[in-house]
Amino acid sequence: MISLGVVVVCGVLMAYLFYRAGDIAGGLMATSGPRLDQEQLQAELMARMSTVELMLWNFTMLGGMAAWICGIVATATKRGRGYGIWAIVLGVLAPIAAIAAMFVSLMPYLNR
Repeated sequence: MISLGVVVVCGVLMAYLFYRAGDIAGGLMATSGPRLDQEQLQAELMARMSTVELMLWNFTMLGGMAAWICGIVATATKRGRGYGIWAIVLGVLAPIAAIAAMFVSLMPYLNR
């Protein structure tokens, strides 16, 4: 059950952080045009995101993956099988939801 809770919390945080990164990247792409450089994008993300957000980015990736693996172990050992299955399913869907959140934040910049 703990792994399910950690996967949910990490998934929500990851979706928020991807939304923020997409918003920053969209603004940069709108102003720089087709000549966007990877180093320029990385420098802008590092400058505009706070230290806490960057630490949370790492925590959500590592913590979510660890909780996802704990859900797999719980399912395999038949200890909390239902919660483990939900942790596995949500652990797979969390990155998809985060990428979708990033694309939602990029939508206003598509017409420019």
